[in-house]
Amino acid sequence: MSVVEYETREGIAYVKLNRPEKNNPLNRAVFDRLEDVWDDFCTDDDAHVAILYGAGDNFSTGFDLEEEIGALDEFNEEEIRRKNVDSSVGGLVRGKRILKPVIAAIEGWCLAGAFEAALACDLRVASETAKFGLYHVREGMPNADGGSVRLPLIAGLGNALELSLTGRHVTAERAKEMNIVNRVAPAGQALDYAERYADLILELPQEGVRAQKETIVETAAGGNLAHLLQYEGVLAYNGLVRETVVENAHAFVDGKIDDREQRLQSIDDVFAEM
Repeated sequence: MSVVEYETREGIAYVKLNRPEKNNPLNRAVFDRLEDVWDDFCTDDDAHVAILYGAGDNFSTGFDLEEEIGALDEFNEEEIRRKNVDSSVGGLVRGKRILKPVIAAIEGWCLAGAFEAALACDLRVASETAKFGLYHVREGMPNADGGSVRLPLIAGLGNALELSLTGRHVTAERAKEMNIVNRVAPAGQALDYAERYADLILELPQEGVRAQKETIVETAAGGNLAHLLQYEGVLAYNGLVRETVVENAHAFVDGKIDDREQRLQSIDDVFAEM
C-alpha cells in the first residue's frame, strides 16, 4: 500500500494521503512519494487540476512525531535547516513551480504542517467536520512550511496571528469566516465539492487558467513568493530553540505531556468558558 495514492480521471488528478489508521500523518516517506506525484501531475498532459485529500475521516494531523523523533535527534540545527528550506511537502509548499490548480478537500483534522500544505493549495473545501490548527507552536516550533507567508495573504494578519500565537484550532465555519476555506460541505462531501470546483476549472482554456494562477499568486506575494518561502524556512529553523523543541517533542511522544483535552478545545470553546 502506497502512503500516497495517485490516479487521474477525466482531467482530474487525485492525490490521496493514505495512512488513515494514523490520521494520515506526514513523514519522510510521504514527502518522498509526493515529490514523484507532483512531478507526474505537472508533466501529465491529461491532468489539469489536482485534488489533495486524506483517506478516511481526516485530512492529516501533520508531522508524525512518533515515527520521526529519531530524525529530530540525528540532525543538528544546520542540517535540519538545509534539508527543509529548499523543499517542503514534496515540493507543494516550496520547491516546485506547480502552475496547474490544486484543490484541498478537507475532512476532519487539518493540523500543523498539513494545514500549511492546505494553504499551499489554490482552493480549500472543508466539510462541516473539519478543524484547522497550528498545534506545533505548542512544542516551540514556529510555522516553517509556508504558514507564515500564505496565512496572512489568505486570512489577513490578525487572523494569522490569532491562529499562530494561540496554538488553538478553529472549526470549518470559523475558517470560512477567516477566508481560509472557500466552501463548507456537509460531512463526507468535501471531495464532491472539490470535484465541482475542478469541473468548473476544466471548462476553461487551461493555458489561461495557469497564467492567471501564476499572476495572482505572484502579485499577492509581491512578485517574490519563492524567496519569501525560503526566507520563512531560514528564519524558522535558525530561530529554532532546538533543545526546547526536542525536549517537548520527546515529552509528547513519551506521554509526559498530556494536554489532549486542552488540544481539543477550539478558540471559541475557550472564550465560551469565560
